[in-house]
Amino acid sequence: MQDDIAPRLVEMLRGAMAELRIGRPDRLDSDVGPVISAEAREGIERHISVMRARGCTVHAATLPEDSRHGTFVAPTLIEIDSLEALEREVFGPVLHVLRYRQDKLDSMVDAVNALGYALTFGIHSRIDETIARVGARISAGNVYVNRNIIGAVVGVQPFGGMGLSGTGPKAGGPLYLYRLLQADAASSNPALRALSVSSACQAVASDAEQRAKQPALQALQCLVEALQSGALSQLDVWQDRRDVAQALAACQSYQQCSVLGVVFNLPGPTGETNRYQLLPRGVVWAAPQSALGLLHQMAAALASGNACQVTLPTVGSAAISRLLAALPEPVSRFVQASQSEQLLDEQTWGALLFEGDADELQRLSQRVVQRPGALVRLENQTPAQLAAGVCYDLGALMHEQSISTNTAAAGGNAQLMTMG
Repeated sequence: MQDDIAPRLVEMLRGAMAELRIGRPDRLDSDVGPVISAEAREGIERHISVMRARGCTVHAATLPEDSRHGTFVAPTLIEIDSLEALEREVFGPVLHVLRYRQDKLDSMVDAVNALGYALTFGIHSRIDETIARVGARISAGNVYVNRNIIGAVVGVQPFGGMGLSGTGPKAGGPLYLYRLLQADAASSNPALRALSVSSACQAVASDAEQRAKQPALQALQCLVEALQSGALSQLDVWQDRRDVAQALAACQSYQQCSVLGVVFNLPGPTGETNRYQLLPRGVVWAAPQSALGLLHQMAAALASGNACQVTLPTVGSAAISRLLAALPEPVSRFVQASQSEQLLDEQTWGALLFEGDADELQRLSQRVVQRPGALVRLENQTPAQLAAGVCYDLGALMHEQSISTNTAAAGGNAQLMTMG
């Protein structure tokens, strides 16, 4: 909380804690019940003791007599001086308070992002610029503005995190059911195509010119033009004379499916807006075996707004290298060669696009799961599938984000005044 308002807000929090009713969960007047087990209670109490021993200010509510047995934990407020004091998630009635100066807001949000946990995030502010600034900077699957940060509703606030808090798709979101289906080989990104025409979520009216100015989409258009002009199609890197036409069709298909920069309105109650968007994962590891595979992987990465780290195959690396060297400059800004060993040691990439058979993918997967950090999405297509026109799943290269805003808290919903 901003230090200007912290003293008064902490006082209010302590007052609210004093009003909480702690007791059995089968009683309707109970606000706080027990934690799940004695082991959980001991772990939470041990954490509170460690924080107190470190000199943190700790304020705990008083357990009533009938709650001093079993696995009840008194609601506790702990003031910390840095996020580094939190070494793990604490699943219990414990609230950590960290004060920050107004001019340190951006660095505070960056520090939260650096923790790697990215399920839910709450913003309380009546200043629209602050809400927009923090909302655009935070990496979290569900962002709640001026409301509580629980109670996600299917189809209204699709629920799921990023990074260490989830790989997607979101439960109750527009991509979820498609993840349970075996895609038709003839279809290309059916989930994103359906999203664009769904009656359940409407794209927010926006300036098409602004979306066209997305650097990654501009680079993808350059890739299309390079294939059409002969700058790439004349290279001696293609295994089959039909590969150039297949590569061009793939790039155009990814263009048509892209929802980069699009924000969707989801249905919800009056006094609340719920928006949904897909954001780039950041960096995609591309592991092609052919020039056609590389074009697919680069186009998919660009259509989803990601940078692309390319590792060369054991066989055919010369052709891949020549193709990389011939890329138009706007594309090469997003694409660079790398080494498998280097990427396996890094946590900067969030998805892997692989071209090869199941045995090769299995060997690589076993190495990927040993790396530290968040789980990553692995998408595989065989050379035959890519030659047949099958595309990679763009949804796997993007994070879903749901933003739920209590408009009443900002003085009401201005849309109500236009209803007649």
